[in-house]
Amino acid sequence: MALADMLPYQQYGAIVCCEDPGMIDLAAAFATRTQTYLAAFRRIQSLGYRRIGILLSRNDDVSATSQHTSACFQTVFGSSPIPELLQTNVTTYQDGYRVAGDYLSRNLQPEMIFTNGDDVAAGVAQRYQEAKQPVPPLMGQENQLSSRLLNIPTIDHHFERVGRLAFGLAESQQVQRIAVDSQLISRGWFE
Repeated sequence: MALADMLPYQQYGAIVCCEDPGMIDLAAAFATRTQTYLAAFRRIQSLGYRRIGILLSRNDDVSATSQHTSACFQTVFGSSPIPELLQTNVTTYQDGYRVAGDYLSRNLQPEMIFTNGDDVAAGVAQRYQEAKQPVPPLMGQENQLSSRLLNIPTIDHHFERVGRLAFGLAESQQVQRIAVDSQLISRGWFE
């Protein structure tokens, strides 16, 4: 269902989305991502990395977040992500572990891996360690405990705050947009 398709249902109660609805008149609390993704990819590029594994939860055609990630990558690197290093349907530790196994079995050798979650990055690291291969530099998202324990950089989208704001909008029934800036957190190899 497209966001515009939700408009008629506002007559039954508040509808709040957690992405930027653009020109659609819906209440929203959401994390801004573009500037943080650009900063992350610029730093990755400045460190000399070019063969970058990109792990996403969904394809570009159904995910605004995946579209933002790909667009920011293209802005910085001047090309789309390398197709064989771009993996979707990756959301868990187990998925990261599986994708790392695929990279290893196909000898794809990404120079660094940008993941859509810290736990995904932890799964990647575990698979490389078990294969007794050097773990490529990793970047996660969400600033979870796993990124702190692994000492890897991450992007914090402040989802707890976004959730509180969205709940407040639903309670108040105000049609308002509240953007929360994401934060790039430098750790380990990224500093």
